[in-house]
Amino acid sequence: MAAGECAPGHAKALVPFGGGVRKCAGDGFAMSEATLVLASILTRLDTVPGSDVRLAAYGALQPEGLRLRAVAR
Repeated sequence: MAAGECAPGHAKALVPFGGGVRKCAGDGFAMSEATLVLASILTRLDTVPGSDVRLAAYGALQPEGLRLRAVAR
């Protein structure tokens, strides 16, 4: 491969905000908005009574046995 060339990517690869010269101007705003929306949704969830939650290591710590339900507030 010559200098300045890139390896071909997967034909169906998703690059949500692009990159380089054609990078989206609103990517910072979109990521901030997505974080706030997720935080808002998570405040409306509660654990199901009797669910046994423990940490499991699968390359990174993950909750195992976590069951959630939506709660009206």
